Amino acid sequence: MKQPEERKLTPYEVERNKLIPAAVQYTDEVVGEIPTAGTLGRPDKLRNDKMAEWNRVFIHRMDELWREHESTKTL
Repeated sequence: MKQPEERKLTPYEVERNKLIPAAVQYTDEVVGEIPTAGTLGRPDKLRNDKMAEWNRVFIHRMDELWREHESTKTL
């Protein structure tokens, strides 16, 4: 059976795939690797705060990339 061709990732997808692990790595470096489920099953507040901080950067960058991606499309 013939394998379907892999489609090429868009610049948006390539950048997104770099940024997601970078957010986790940043948080691990700043806060340390803290299990997400403690004794009460609640994530650590400091870890959540640092992830939220990085998420703002991530969302801003992804918005920029999406606008660039959309502006290069032809109708």
